[in-house]
Amino acid sequence: VIKAIYDKPTANIILNGEKLKAFPLRTGTRQGCPLSPLLFNIVLEVLARAIRQEKE
Repeated sequence: VIKAIYDKPTANIILNGEKLKAFPLRTGTRQGCPLSPLLFNIVLEVLARAIRQEKE
């Protein structure tokens, strides 16, 4: 489900009331997405484990 949400994400900009052409998002999580903090914590935990293993 998460992959489907973040697979080929796009964004639109509304300028002076006119919706401009959608453009692809290359990195990051969607702004305001309730999954963003969870995804951040998952990645941070994996990184922390890798750092701890490297120290040993």
